[in-house]
Amino acid sequence: MVNIIKIQRKIISISILGLLILISCLYSADTTIFSFNDSDVSSELISNYTTHDPILIEYSSNFSDYGISGAGIPSDPYLIANYSITNGVAYSIKIISVSDSFIIENCYTEDSTFGIHIEDCTGSIVRNNSNYNHNVVGVFLMNCGDFQVVNNTIADCQSGIFIENSPDCTIQDNTYTNNIYGIHSWYCDSLDIINNTCQDNFVAIYLGTMNYATISKNTLINNGLYLDFDSVDEYFDLTFSDNTANGLPIMIFVNETGSNIDTTMYGQLILMNCSSITISDSSPLLPTTNYGCHLFFSNSCIVKDTKQMNNYYGILTYYSPDAEISNNVCSSDFYDLSYVNKHGPAIQVGHSNNTIIKDHICNNFGQGVAIYRSFNLDVLRNKCDYNDEGIGVYSQDVTLKENVLNNNFVGISILGSSSLSSSNVVIESNTITGSAFYGIEFRSYTANNVIHHNYFIDNGGITSQASDAGTNNVWYDTSTDQGNYWSDWSGSGSYSIDGGAGSVYPYPLSSISEFTLIPVLLFIVLVSSIAIVPLIKKRK
Repeated sequence: MVNIIKIQRKIISISILGLLILISCLYSADTTIFSFNDSDVSSELISNYTTHDPILIEYSSNFSDYGISGAGIPSDPYLIANYSITNGVAYSIKIISVSDSFIIENCYTEDSTFGIHIEDCTGSIVRNNSNYNHNVVGVFLMNCGDFQVVNNTIADCQSGIFIENSPDCTIQDNTYTNNIYGIHSWYCDSLDIINNTCQDNFVAIYLGTMNYATISKNTLINNGLYLDFDSVDEYFDLTFSDNTANGLPIMIFVNETGSNIDTTMYGQLILMNCSSITISDSSPLLPTTNYGCHLFFSNSCIVKDTKQMNNYYGILTYYSPDAEISNNVCSSDFYDLSYVNKHGPAIQVGHSNNTIIKDHICNNFGQGVAIYRSFNLDVLRNKCDYNDEGIGVYSQDVTLKENVLNNNFVGISILGSSSLSSSNVVIESNTITGSAFYGIEFRSYTANNVIHHNYFIDNGGITSQASDAGTNNVWYDTSTDQGNYWSDWSGSGSYSIDGGAGSVYPYPLSSISEFTLIPVLLFIVLVSSIAIVPLIKKRK
């Protein structure tokens, strides 16, 4: 199983690089997500460099071909220094498969796919360089060992530094600004990430599978830390100290039991192998980081009454069963449909059975609530507006009830695969309005789900407000023969649903009963009070 996971991680990392390269093709220099302004680097600074064409080193002899000084040994390394390289296409500086020692120092690179690209090299240094506006990576290290990446400035790239399968390396004193990832690492044992400054990236530091790493004294501003470990054991090989997010400590609780945690004390909060923890506070938690709260291999925890503002993700549970997530506000100010996939869910529950998700406000994320490979969940009375998906489900035995979903691209999306069919999902008494596409969409590999007493009004779609490509999904309550309300129903006969199932469903409702609407109206009053009460207190 471990080998399978490792292979999957490898595939993911290769896919990420492919995606980043694809993004570089989709966005020209004039329409990049982050636009580099030449005025950011003064002409006086650039004049200190010597203009040079891109440098490609594939053999030891290539160093002398470029007139690069040095002997290629640790005491006298080759020195690539003081160059301005701004006319590269694939790379500015690329060095692969040489055993020589070298230093890349005080160079300015801009506008190529990769700034500094190094593979299969050891014992060298990249320091004091400025790398701007590279479509994929500013500094790329693959299969390298004993490297130092020190005091570089990297901005407006997809990844500032991408490092994979490179042991015994040090990333220190660098500055990363306006990248998708500041530091992105995979399979790097004995990696030291020390005293870096990461500001306004989507993800400041991404830590994939690794052993014996040190993460210390890093400053994160308007972005945060992401852990992607295969097991909790990887954390115990991690030395983590003195890191901050937005001026507050990044705290990782390990093996804690039965505690109440005050969120106002921390810039980012991660639970690792904890149980019966309550996280609760009405003050903003982790404004503008990538994760508000992360539960990792923990159980029977509660997250309630928090505000997660402008995060990439709001609340994440991963292999953390028996959780209750309630009455939180997750909202983002910088959502844009054209970049929707840059944002994750406001609340994501992965591999976490027996979880209750209720009474939230989730606005302007990729998904309001996302459920992944989790079983026996209740999703109740949440209000999800202006997300790509209001609620997304890839799980079994889930109840979605009395949620209010307005102006999402898709109101509710039910996904499946050949390895997991989303089934036994009950969708009842939800209000779904103004979706740009379907109010509810069942995709392939979904089966035996029940949808009834929902209110569909002015949702998009092709010829109907819902789509069903699944099997044996039932669009009415079999005990009462009552279906759903559709604002575009003709008023007589059945209601046809788009999708591969080609279904025509009986028993559409001509109106929603007062009994069905009362819980929805009460919920709207409740969640509105969550936002209003702090303002009243503040005025007093």
